[in-house]
Amino acid sequence: MATTASLRHAMIAMVLLCLPACGTPGGLKMNAMPAEVPVEKAMAFPPPGGPAIVSVVERNYSNAVAQDILLETNTRTPGENYIKVQFYGPGASAFERADRLSLSGFTTDTMARDIRAQFPTMRMRMASTYQQNGYGAFGYAYGSSGGESCLYAWQQITSSEHGRNGVNDLGMIRTRLRLCDRGSIESLLAVMYHYTLSGGFEHPQWNPYGPAPKPDPRIGMVGKPIYSLPPAGARTRAAAPRPATALAARAQPSLENAAAIPQLPSAATGSAAFAPSAQTPAVFIPAPNLPAPADVNAEARTVGIPRATAMPAAAAAPAIPAAPVIPAP
Repeated sequence: MATTASLRHAMIAMVLLCLPACGTPGGLKMNAMPAEVPVEKAMAFPPPGGPAIVSVVERNYSNAVAQDILLETNTRTPGENYIKVQFYGPGASAFERADRLSLSGFTTDTMARDIRAQFPTMRMRMASTYQQNGYGAFGYAYGSSGGESCLYAWQQITSSEHGRNGVNDLGMIRTRLRLCDRGSIESLLAVMYHYTLSGGFEHPQWNPYGPAPKPDPRIGMVGKPIYSLPPAGARTRAAAPRPATALAARAQPSLENAAAIPQLPSAATGSAAFAPSAQTPAVFIPAPNLPAPADVNAEARTVGIPRATAMPAAAAAPAIPAAPVIPAP
């Protein structure tokens, strides 16, 4: 009897132990881990002619998607060139218990720490002014050493607080650019001026760029003409007179072109002497020999500019009346 009771209690204990295991769903649980994605799925691209994309590493968070876009690096400065882009949006990660990406903004202290970590062997200077590209203003730091220049730039793209009312124009994009090359700082800044963002969240409320700007109110108005003008630099060059000193310097042969000037032997010294340069055009094109019109005064009245001297006719030609003669009926 005691043996039957003890056996019953053992079976009940086994059933109770199995209940939690049966209620737990199966499958492997993973957090957001970095994964390499194809280059064509990058969320930011350098401008045409810029550094090539080597690889793209993507991380998913519960509130954002981040990519490290590694760029081609051909310098002796330690570190890799890259564009880091972070897209903040709703429901970005499909993983349970995924980490949240920090929303702390770009401050002077955080940027100074990033710069020291990225360029431990180079002295970097943080620019005191902001620059602006098609997405808004951005800050940057620059430095040079050993014939190489380095740039570290950062940008935050979000709609204005006035336009962001908690319902529309939500979201944010942050980018960082680290670039070292043998070019000048201006050439490195050109990458930040002209890089392209691609993609976004398919959500009606996600729009970090804000509303589209309104067109110029003068468009379509009467009395507000719009003219197509050449660039300002071209107008300045066309309007600026050429200095006389520059014209005189161009007329004289330079030392680099001395070998192209013919040399004549000198009878006194037996050495070579420069021949005097002749001020004649390279190609002589004679003026055409045209017959004079029959009525020189009629031509002067039509054009409005009298001829200086009438050119002699090459041969006698029949006179052509200035107006057609209509015979009387």
